[in-house]
Amino acid sequence: MRIFTFGIIVAVAVLSCGCNRQEAATASAVLVDLDAVARAMGRDRAIDKRVEQATQALNTRLLEAAANMEKELKRQQTEIGTNATDQQRAKVRQTAQKIQENIQNNKEIAAQARQRFQLEEIQRFRSEVKVVAAPIAEKHRASMILLAGNDVLWFKPSADITATVIAEMRSQIGTSGQPSPGTQTNATNSVEGSPTDKDAVTNTNR
Repeated sequence: MRIFTFGIIVAVAVLSCGCNRQEAATASAVLVDLDAVARAMGRDRAIDKRVEQATQALNTRLLEAAANMEKELKRQQTEIGTNATDQQRAKVRQTAQKIQENIQNNKEIAAQARQRFQLEEIQRFRSEVKVVAAPIAEKHRASMILLAGNDVLWFKPSADITATVIAEMRSQIGTSGQPSPGTQTNATNSVEGSPTDKDAVTNTNR
């Protein structure tokens, strides 16, 4: 009777140990260094260039808007002439103040648009890496992919699949004969929500 009971206990212990091992295997993770992938694929420079081109396009619009504001101010000053009434002078001062507020507002809009566009480019690149890294992670029987950074305290070198991801992405480019999406740097390829949006510039007479 005691032997039978002992056998049940051993069996339960073995099953429990097997479950724990299975859970441990399932809970494993692999690591990808996005910065290393970006450098290897030239995407860091491509993203920076696209952001700069889009920012320059918006800055051109901001300068045009500022020039139009100055023209409006000079027009009002010419209309009232030297014999302006106090009411007319007050109107010109209001216009000048409004111009300064609009210029400052446009600068803030430009900074926000640049940051938003940069984040969109980075997120697009992350999505591309995810498509390539996911099947590789599954081959390693990993249940998650971690990104290299300060949040990762320690990992085994064998868990780092960065080199494999880079090789696979290069292989895909070689097969298609074309660069992966997002590597083009022409300013005309800017996407919706980029700093070239027309709505980003405050109208002169609003």
